[in-house]
Amino acid sequence: VEGGNTLRDSGDLYRSISKELLANGVAVGTNKISAAIHQFGGMAGRGRKVNIPARPYLPIRQSGSDLELTPKASASILDLMRNFVEGVD
Repeated sequence: VEGGNTLRDSGDLYRSISKELLANGVAVGTNKISAAIHQFGGMAGRGRKVNIPARPYLPIRQSGSDLELTPKASASILDLMRNFVEGVD
């Protein structure tokens, strides 16, 4: 779709996102083979000759060898937590 949001046109990748609550955090991911190349970009195709630009669909970014929430996502989650603790709807 021209001018559309290509990664969400079919919804396949978006619907594949799963989450799991852990004792000390949350695991978020997908079983789609193409997910990482969409999120982070990189070389793909036969012989890895095609450079695919990053088209992030999750609010995370790579920080060295770690992954972290984007500042906007982090602020949103902190606001939700603060409102919950303070009893604000």
